[in-house]
Amino acid sequence: MQRTFTSRRRTVALSLIIAATGLVPALPLAAQEPAPAASSSRFRVLVPTLERRGAAKESFAEDVAEEVAKSIARLPTHSPVEEKEVKDALRKYKIKESELDCIKSRQLAVQINAELVMCGSVETASAGNQVSAQFISARTGETFEVAPFAAADPKQAAQHIFQSFENYVKQISLAAFCRDYLASQQWQQALDNCNQALTINANSQTALNMKGMALYRMAMAADQSTVADSARLREAYDIYRKVIELNPVEQDALKQAGIIAARLGQAEQSRTYFRQYMELNPGDASVRLAIAGEAARSGDAEGALRIVEEGLAADSANVDLAIYAGHFAVQAAARTEAKPEQQRLFETAIKYYQRVRTAQGAETDPGVLQNMAQALVQLGRAREAVEIGRQAVQTRGNEAAVWVAYATALQSAGQIDEALAAIDTAIARDPKYPRIQMRRAVALLEAGRLDAAQASFRESIQRGGIEANEAAQYVFNQGYEHYRANRFDEALRYFNMSGELAGDARARGQANFWSGMIFYQRGIAAAKPQNTKAARAALPLFQRALSFLQGSGVESYASETRGVNLSQTVSAVRQYIDIQNQIIKRGI
Repeated sequence: MQRTFTSRRRTVALSLIIAATGLVPALPLAAQEPAPAASSSRFRVLVPTLERRGAAKESFAEDVAEEVAKSIARLPTHSPVEEKEVKDALRKYKIKESELDCIKSRQLAVQINAELVMCGSVETASAGNQVSAQFISARTGETFEVAPFAAADPKQAAQHIFQSFENYVKQISLAAFCRDYLASQQWQQALDNCNQALTINANSQTALNMKGMALYRMAMAADQSTVADSARLREAYDIYRKVIELNPVEQDALKQAGIIAARLGQAEQSRTYFRQYMELNPGDASVRLAIAGEAARSGDAEGALRIVEEGLAADSANVDLAIYAGHFAVQAAARTEAKPEQQRLFETAIKYYQRVRTAQGAETDPGVLQNMAQALVQLGRAREAVEIGRQAVQTRGNEAAVWVAYATALQSAGQIDEALAAIDTAIARDPKYPRIQMRRAVALLEAGRLDAAQASFRESIQRGGIEANEAAQYVFNQGYEHYRANRFDEALRYFNMSGELAGDARARGQANFWSGMIFYQRGIAAAKPQNTKAARAALPLFQRALSFLQGSGVESYASETRGVNLSQTVSAVRQYIDIQNQIIKRGI
């Protein structure tokens, strides 16, 4: 953290130096005059005289700059800023060329629209002259260092600097290729070019940032899960941390480091990076919300909540921040299994949603009302949730979304008939409301009204509100809860309905497999007495089990599902069938 503050002090100091020397833009950069037409197709390089230190000769410093400028002028891609233009600018800003250090040279380059600037120094040494130089991007501040070297004469020094400059130009070209490949989503090619650029300048922040992004995109493309490709993610994370070491106020690196840390499960470190990012944009609520959104999408909803709460501490009247504080609190509560923590987060959500309702009154967004109702229900305060919904439909009853929010509260409170009536009202207000038939089907399903639920699911599928397999899976999940509780008759009803709604073989296979498992377990229980009567009762159960296990799509489901050994299960069922037949034949 100390490094961050130190860097910021340097930034402030730089601003003060610029103001003190008069290098303040007279116009916004976009409004300044473009570069001269003669060099518009080439990058302009400002090459001022090197700083002299100690007893170094002025002529040596001037000659080195002159020779470097001559060499750059022969390049097809770059050209030195003409001497007259430099002198005019120096007069305009009332500074002497001998006063140009690296900071002032860069600022001067910005004023005259030069993309690059060379700066450096010369001092006497035992071997002649000790020369140091660097090339700086005037806009970004990225630096290419020429390692200090000894030179006996100006031409030798200039040649050494120019050879380094050619490497720098090559690095810029490779970085540009990397950027183009990133833009076209060709991650491996982007990575290859960034790596080549970094062999020339290992500390290029631009190339490092782009390499980190290429690795991040490759990781996420390899696996869409939250963990993604952890090896590439960790490599990208290390790269962004290196950028932050080089420049603690590099915003893109701070942002990406925060995103990746969250995906790697390093929540506290992620929050630290996001907090540092926000310190650079302390009063910008839109930036704060964007960063909070990144944290939430990366899996750290509680971190997102903290980011927004820090904004609310400074701007308590900001309704947008309060809305998202509530949303992130609900998300965080849904992701934790610790009951006390979950309760705290739901209470936090309600606190912020109440603040929104106080500010917006009848204009409160239905999404806020829905989430608030859900949070109240989770806290055992269903009556309050219903009352909020009732008040909402009284003031905004012409909106389908408000009726949906009310239905959600009623359904959560166990008032199914009233919830269905509210959904019907929502359909009457807007038949095309997203997934409205799906909501009706779910309410009917959870009430155990399977025939009506199936009709609603089919209507939702026909309207495009839900995919057939999604509906089938939802029904299956409800049935599986009955299966786990050994309510086999109920489970079979849901599994049968799931299979009828299924859109492909695998979804049908899931329903058939678990229906088969029910009859298999029933058969085992019926066969336990191991006598003729028990065998006659168990045999048709095992036969039904075998029929389901050999039914449509079961092989497809089993091949894709971990923990399901179809061949072993079928073999066991057949063994039981043989045993029951033998018992019946012997007449035990």
